[in-house]
Parts: sequence; C-alpha cells; structure tokens
Amino acid sequence: MAHMIFLVHVLAFVFGSICILLSALLYAKDQNRMTKYYTLFLTSLLMILMERAFAYYKLANILDVKYADAVFWTISCLGIGLLIFSLPLFLCELLGLRPSQGKKLCFSFLALLPITALMLYNILPYKTLILNGIDLILFLLLLYCFCLAVVLRRSVSVPEIKRILSPFLILLAVWLPVVFLDFRLQQIPSVQALLPYGFLSIPIFYTAWNLLTIYFGRSYLKLVLLAPLTGGEQPPENDAKAEEDQTEPAHFPDFGLTDRENDVAALLIKGYSYQKISQELFVSLSTARTHGYNIYKKVGVTNKVELTNRMKYGK
Repeated sequence: MAHMIFLVHVLAFVFGSICILLSALLYAKDQNRMTKYYTLFLTSLLMILMERAFAYYKLANILDVKYADAVFWTISCLGIGLLIFSLPLFLCELLGLRPSQGKKLCFSFLALLPITALMLYNILPYKTLILNGIDLILFLLLLYCFCLAVVLRRSVSVPEIKRILSPFLILLAVWLPVVFLDFRLQQIPSVQALLPYGFLSIPIFYTAWNLLTIYFGRSYLKLVLLAPLTGGEQPPENDAKAEEDQTEPAHFPDFGLTDRENDVAALLIKGYSYQKISQELFVSLSTARTHGYNIYKKVGVTNKVELTNRMKYGK
C-alpha cells in the first residue's frame, strides 16, 4: 500500500512541476495576468499536496521528522491562502470579467484566513473546530468558483473556451463531493481504521487536472504563438494619423469575421499589440488574444504580415 501511495504522489508531483514550469515560462513570454494567476493556482495545489503527502508517509511510517508537522502545516496553509486568492482571479480573466477592487480586497482578506487559523490552532484549544473552519472556507470558495464558471459558460461566445472549460468543470463536479467526503469520513474512527489513507483525492485530482492542462494547453499556446504579441510592436508613430484612422470604418473582404473581430483585425494590421488593443477596445487581454486567434483561423494566415496582405491587399 505504501508503494502505491508513493507512486500516486510521484506522478502528481511530476505532472504538477511540468505544468507549473510551462505556465511560468509562458507568463515570462506574454506577461498575461491569466497565465500568472493560473501559475499561482497550480503552485498552491502543489503546496497543499506536499502536506497531504507528508501525512500519508507519516501514517505509513515512511517519514517521521521532528518539527515536520509544523513545517508542512505552514506550507499547506500558505497554499490554501494562495488558492483562495488566485483561483477566482484566474476565472475572472478566463471569462473576460473585470473584478472590482472591492472583490480583489475581499479575496486578499480571505487568503489571510488560513494563516490566521494556523496561529489560532497553536494557541487555542479548539483545534478540530479551527480545522473544520479552514476546510469549510476552502470548500465554499471552490463551490463558488464552480457555480460561477457553470453560469457564465453559457455567455462565452468563443467555442474554443467553451470546449476547454467543459472537461475541467466535469472534473470539479466529480472531485468536490469526493474530497469533501474524504475529509469528513477520515474524522470517523471506524472509517479511518478501514480506509487509513482515504481516497487519495488530492493527488489523483491534481494529476488529472494537470493532464488536462497539458492536453488543452496546446490551444492556448497556438493563440499566444501565432504572432509576436508584445515585443517590438508599437502603435503608429503619427498619433494624429492613428486617431484619424480609427474613426474610419474598416472595409475588408468577407472572411466571416464578426464586427468585433473586424475591429481587432484593423488594429492588428496597424501594428498594435494585444495589450494596446485591449486598452483601445476596453476588453481584457485574454479576450483580445482570443479574437486574434479566431481571426487568424478564419482568414487562414499565421502571422501579421500574411494577415495584412490577405485582408488589406487581397494577396
């Protein structure tokens, strides 16, 4: 049994580390807030997994180091706090929402609760109550994010995002009740004696999530790597001429683009970066990139030079 536990956690750590590294490298390239929050989200899950792995190893008498309990509990609480902060903000970026400053402050405040609870755990005698409180906060946050994604998925106009969201939502729908039961049942002595290691819900979920990330990450990489996005791209030097051009409607051949995609295409041809386009059109950076991906796909080109030749000169 101990060998199976070791294998499950090794797989979870390997796939998790790969996804965190790739996500961090992608953020270093495009400086996208959505990528940043997703990297933090994956890191938070890995931190929580470290504490769970230590608990399983200690239960199997594989590992028992002095003061290790305190160290791994601290890592886990930091991970839970990071999860509470990063997951809602990542979801907002993915769905093209702009969270208010009040919501950001609320998530920041909630992120401090696990560390506060850890300090109270070492001071007050109500240890079980404090642990249940941390679990409840985390479960309610995950439930909130899940419900938000399900409700807003219907309003997403980009088919690719809908297609990517569906398997992740299915995984969450299965995992949420399982992990809740896993934690609750482990507090019953008879069940703990029968299933001392529980359902291994966290490492199995983390492995499945990262496999989906690797599989569907290819679509996002295509979106990001279709053309240079930030480096070396500058708006037109003549600002007055740029403002005049913006007032003129764009007349392009019919490639089946929507009105918004035509707006984005016009700015891409002028040399604007996606960051500048998001500011000009008052949309999120991820939304601007998604429009860009759809434009390249519909027009049948792979870079801005081809896009300009095809749409502006009909080549």
